[in-house]
Amino acid sequence: MSSILTTAPPAAPDPGNTPRPPATTAAPAPSRRRRSAVFSKLRHWSVLYLLMGATVVGMVVFSYYPKIDVVLRSFYRWEPQYIEDYIGWEHYKNIFTQDPLFWQSFRLVVILLLANLVKMWPSVFAAIALHRLRSDRARYVYQVLFVVPMVIPVMVWLLIWKSFFEAEGGIVNGFLNATGLMSLLHWLDGSPAVDVATGQRVSSGGMPWLAERVSAFDQAVLQPVVGGVWGLIALGGMVAVLSPGWRSIGRRWLAWVFLLGYALWAWGGAAPPLRDSPGAVVVGSLLVPAGWLWLPMMFAVALGVVAWLRRGPALVREDRVRWVGGVLIAAGAAVVLLGKVWTEPVGGFGEGQPSWLGNSRLIVPTLILWGFPWVGTVGVLLYLAGLQQISKDVYEAAELDGVGPVGMVFRIELPLILTMFRINLIFMTIGTLTGYEMNLILFGPEGGTNNAAMVPGLYIFWQSFYESKFGYACALGMVMFTMILVLTIIYQRYVRVEK
Repeated sequence: MSSILTTAPPAAPDPGNTPRPPATTAAPAPSRRRRSAVFSKLRHWSVLYLLMGATVVGMVVFSYYPKIDVVLRSFYRWEPQYIEDYIGWEHYKNIFTQDPLFWQSFRLVVILLLANLVKMWPSVFAAIALHRLRSDRARYVYQVLFVVPMVIPVMVWLLIWKSFFEAEGGIVNGFLNATGLMSLLHWLDGSPAVDVATGQRVSSGGMPWLAERVSAFDQAVLQPVVGGVWGLIALGGMVAVLSPGWRSIGRRWLAWVFLLGYALWAWGGAAPPLRDSPGAVVVGSLLVPAGWLWLPMMFAVALGVVAWLRRGPALVREDRVRWVGGVLIAAGAAVVLLGKVWTEPVGGFGEGQPSWLGNSRLIVPTLILWGFPWVGTVGVLLYLAGLQQISKDVYEAAELDGVGPVGMVFRIELPLILTMFRINLIFMTIGTLTGYEMNLILFGPEGGTNNAAMVPGLYIFWQSFYESKFGYACALGMVMFTMILVLTIIYQRYVRVEK
């Protein structure tokens, strides 16, 4: 027999004794929470902000404000305390249409830029040699010896090197005479003469004769095909730049730059009110001397060359297309070097005492040879710091793979210090384009005989303090700033670090 257990239902709660839930406080508003978080961070970082305040104020007052003032003054005819007239874009128009000396100064700075690019490599190899020294004491001694020249004042260093190139008693002429190289230079230079039959001035020197033949090749072949040597260089540059992703070229910035420039020039030339606009003046001055269809046609030819090279399976790789562009640029540079540099006899080699700093045709070689063997202290220390970060395991793995000492340079060390090389490349470019102190001290504010040593920085200095055209100098500085900015962007984009 089972019993059924039943439980009584629970009693209903007494309404009078029902416990009330505890009162909840209202959540703070979101804006109040954000303000409290901001105030908390400000209290936490207030000391650091106060310490940074002096530096920020100093940079704004002494660095950024003068640069902004340069931008504003470039639109004025400005001479401090005397003239301040707003003229708009007049300075920029004159730069691109009425100032050939400014653009002539870029010929020298481009040559120096290419020469300084070559001069960077001795510092790289010197740093590698220091890094491979087995003795720590010997490495320390050599590092100290590399730092010692930094103590020598720049003026003393310039005067020492200036004495090397003196016509009488200079080390350079003494070395050339002692080794017999002066006779070789005299043979390459030759002496001017007049052809009796034609009455034309001719030269018996090897380099002027070669320049005449190369110039004939330029006129007979390069001019009809690509518009001359500069057209060949432009074609090679476009092929090298357009090779990556040429199918999407319509979305690339270079295509839009060329198309926009051509549209501005055509629009400004067709409509008289727009002919004097800044865009039409700037772009038109670049297009008109070479023919109004020159740059668009070169752009189209470059696209066609890239498309043709990409068709074949053996040339489908983008690096090979870049090689084609590099070969075209190198060929154009060789034509410029052989056909436009040493075109007439320099003179002075026959007597054994050429004036390196006084002859306008010898100023450029002097500036290139300056500082031989071109081992810079800062560059060596920068590259050495990067080499010391390479782990020993990398060298051991390379040795196991059979990589020799030369292979270590190109497969291990150079790729791993490419970041330092790019930084040094940017600094070198900025210093070459803006520097003028050495040219001013050696050749004076006019850049020596026939303005042969005139560089853009020295020209801006001349316009400012000798011609009293401070507003025009500010406009020249803005043009220089734009060029340096474009080159820096190109370096950042195409000098890639692939480890």
